[in-house]
Amino acid sequence: MALTKDQLVAGIAEAIDAPKTTARNALEQLGQIVADQLENGVEITLPGIGKLKVAERPART
Repeated sequence: MALTKDQLVAGIAEAIDAPKTTARNALEQLGQIVADQLENGVEITLPGIGKLKVAERPART
C-alpha cells in the first residue's frame, strides 16, 4: 500500500506539532524546490531517504 499525500501531511503535522496546513505548505515547497533543482541538473540528497537525480533513459518501444 502506498502512502498518500494526505497521510504524509498528517504524519508531518503530528511529528512537528503543527497544523496540517503548515505541513502541507512545507511539503509542497519541498517538492517545488526539489523539482526546480532537478530541472537545473542538480543532484538532491535527502538524508535518510536517498538521492534524486535526472537520468537519461532510452525510450520504450
